[in-house]
Amino acid sequence: MGGIITAVEAIEEHFRRCADEARERFGQSVRPLYVADKRGRPDAVASAVLLEVDGSPFLATAAHVLNIPRLLLGGANDLIPLSAEFYRSPGKGAADDSIDIAVALLSEDQRRALRGLPFIGSADWMHSTATENRYQLAVGYRVSQNKAPVDGSKNLRLMRWSFTGFSAPLPNSGQYGESNFALEYSKRAVRESGELIKTTPPHGLSGGPIFDLGNTLSYDQLCAPDPHPAKLAGILIECPTGGGALIGTKVEVLRDYARRAKASRA
Repeated sequence: MGGIITAVEAIEEHFRRCADEARERFGQSVRPLYVADKRGRPDAVASAVLLEVDGSPFLATAAHVLNIPRLLLGGANDLIPLSAEFYRSPGKGAADDSIDIAVALLSEDQRRALRGLPFIGSADWMHSTATENRYQLAVGYRVSQNKAPVDGSKNLRLMRWSFTGFSAPLPNSGQYGESNFALEYSKRAVRESGELIKTTPPHGLSGGPIFDLGNTLSYDQLCAPDPHPAKLAGILIECPTGGGALIGTKVEVLRDYARRAKASRA
């Protein structure tokens, strides 16, 4: 006979199912970005996400990722030179340097090169990014788990890394503003074995999506028979020195930049 399930265990199980459902639905929309090493082998360095905004296809990442020269996008079966024209935030020193977004409207040829991969449409976006009492999922390609292959292969079958946690207050550093939100990322984590380990900055996740998995205080959501559908909350841009949080740029900013990117090409 099984034991009695506590309220905490029931909540954990609910959000585990939400995270599993999100990874299943959106995992292929999260794409790795590479550079070629000295031997020409692809080395994963960052993440990106495929989006559909107002019926048009886009690729989005963090703006600072574009400072890496000669990036390659991991397609379904091949590497694609990242030659798209990005509409990006100005960066450090600008009026609002807390925005770290780069969005490219994809051409028909680029879309064909990504055929078979899903694009996250507006129905799966949050209308606005709530910042309190949320459970969230960050997804991307962590560099430490995706080293360049030693046999010269293209290494397109990378391991996606994800992290779930509660929404958190923005660090009190003055460098983040209303365009940002935070996901807790504690300095220590517990493995499935129960071992307590020190966490390290998840290099390579920059530019990957953060999904909202629902309200942690909503009785209707927590007790629903089906997982609460994940919604795109924003783009991961930073893990501040010292840890404690992952920082994202909000989905409404991402949507605005996508529309600007399209308008600039009109």
